Amino acid sequence: MRRTLLYYDLILKESNQMKLFGEGKNLTNSVKRFINDEIAMKSERRYVDKSTMSIFEILNISENHIFVSYGRLERPGDTAFTRSRNSKDFDVGISSDWVERYTYFYLDIENNRMTVLNNSNVTGFARNCATFLNAHFRLSSAYDDVQVVIHLDEKIEEKINKNQSITKIKVTYSSDKLYTNRFLSRKKLEHIRQDDLRSATVELKFKPNAPVNYKDIVFNENNTIEDYESLSISTEEETYNIIEKSIAKKIDITLSSDDIRNANIIEDTLKKHLQDY
Repeated sequence: MRRTLLYYDLILKESNQMKLFGEGKNLTNSVKRFINDEIAMKSERRYVDKSTMSIFEILNISENHIFVSYGRLERPGDTAFTRSRNSKDFDVGISSDWVERYTYFYLDIENNRMTVLNNSNVTGFARNCATFLNAHFRLSSAYDDVQVVIHLDEKIEEKINKNQSITKIKVTYSSDKLYTNRFLSRKKLEHIRQDDLRSATVELKFKPNAPVNYKDIVFNENNTIEDYESLSISTEEETYNIIEKSIAKKIDITLSSDDIRNANIIEDTLKKHLQDY
């Protein structure tokens, strides 16, 4: 089955203390201390943030990389229209155990880059991963800020125009930018008061190889980039977030059902594609 890998950067802003006293407590050295601590290696591989109900489990770690599972915890039945049934007679029951939706990521410590196996059901990765790294490896004295951000690339137009067929354009208008244009021209929409709308999202999906010029559609005499809350353009290979001037680089891979259940195969896959990127 097809799965998607996403690329992220780890941004570490050095603290004044670190600049003065050297790199004694940087991420690399913190990881080395963790590896050399037998107690930590046995009993501190798991990190749970109860404020976000996110859980990280270190599956493999060395001086230059970390392979981790990342999940979000919920009680059975916490989500609307979900419930637990027992395996014996399939009666509806109440379980006190947690349900985890999870995925994996591979962090290259030397280059501060990572690959993530995308799972749309597991949200908050960038924010929660930064919290995990900061708290688990005690980085607050070394860095004023720890961020995990989607990989940035400034060559948006060059990549979009590189003989790629645009498959989808998705725009969101903020409430004060709902211009009366052809996107909102249907009769029923004409009777909606602008004051009653918070935002409006339009998604245009195109046939293969349709002659689409995204500039003519989203940037014209009625619309500029400032008019949009969000704007993404998708080709067959990538999704481009124009508002952030960034590219959410993605690669589609194939993993079998057995592969998905094998953490070693997933680690090798994430490592390979990070090295090839």
